[in-house]
Amino acid sequence: MNNAFGTYVFSIAGAVVLTTIADLLMPEGKNSKHVKNALSIFLALIIISPLAKVASGEIKISDLFDGTAIEVDYSFISKLNERKVRSLEQSLERHLAEKGYPSIKVRILYTDNKEGINMDYAHIDLTSFEFNTGEPHIHIIDEIVGIASAYLKLPRERIYTYGAG
Repeated sequence: MNNAFGTYVFSIAGAVVLTTIADLLMPEGKNSKHVKNALSIFLALIIISPLAKVASGEIKISDLFDGTAIEVDYSFISKLNERKVRSLEQSLERHLAEKGYPSIKVRILYTDNKEGINMDYAHIDLTSFEFNTGEPHIHIIDEIVGIASAYLKLPRERIYTYGAG
């Protein structure tokens, strides 16, 4: 049913585009009025063509509105959610660099469900970060975890660091 409705909408859109292009390319003259009328009739026939199927019971109007004709594409939503998470990772990496912690890589582990994204954990890779201050590493790591926790709105205990050597 959903495929038939999509085909119907697609055919109307195609007919509208073809009618518009023909109208734009048509030179002004005596015959242009007749061609425009013919194209208008053609478009009207395409629009009313499913009425025969509705009258015969092949298509039920109620199916269009009860929610069964419209399906959510969860694979598309999942890909969008993945892009959001990757964008958030890059945004946090830039934020850490602005705070004086460059070359840090962030990986967010998340659960993708019908309601949206649930961030489970964040992994912070410090292997490329150079600890060049006299301050003990533990204080720097604690500050990085604090920045990430506030930025992601994720509890500190769910942020893991590795690669600090």
